Amino acid sequence: MMTRDQWRWWLELVVGLSVIFSLFVLIAEVRTNTAAVERQSRLDQISMLSQPFLDDVEMGVVLAKIKAMDGREAMVSALMNAYDLTDVEAASWSRHLYSFWGTIEADYLYSRTDLVEHNIRALIDFPDARIYWQNSRQFHSEEFVEFIDEILKELDSED
Repeated sequence: MMTRDQWRWWLELVVGLSVIFSLFVLIAEVRTNTAAVERQSRLDQISMLSQPFLDDVEMGVVLAKIKAMDGREAMVSALMNAYDLTDVEAASWSRHLYSFWGTIEADYLYSRTDLVEHNIRALIDFPDARIYWQNSRQFHSEEFVEFIDEILKELDSED
């Protein structure tokens, strides 16, 4: 038969282990919440930079006029040349692609599911996606750039 002190010892051990287990659960939850907040923050930033040009055609006109004087972005020029787009069309489409790729990057950095890689592999086959990537990779994280470059090497070696 166990004595009162032995029961107390076992009870303290169980309570102590429960506290430690609870701390591990709390740490995991905080990490999950932090990743969700970071992902949403990144998506908000992408939206802030691209949405005005997608929502309001006049913003595209203003941007096109400014870039005609200051010099077009490489991606805008590449899209204009490849698809015979106007300044406004190319500027708007480039902002759309930036938004799209930024969302995929956020999913890659904070979700890491097989669906993300599947979507990237499907997307990169489109010529406009390749034009975007060739001219805008500097706007993405080093980790994402390395991942996309690895996929491109695989796809190019299959051809």
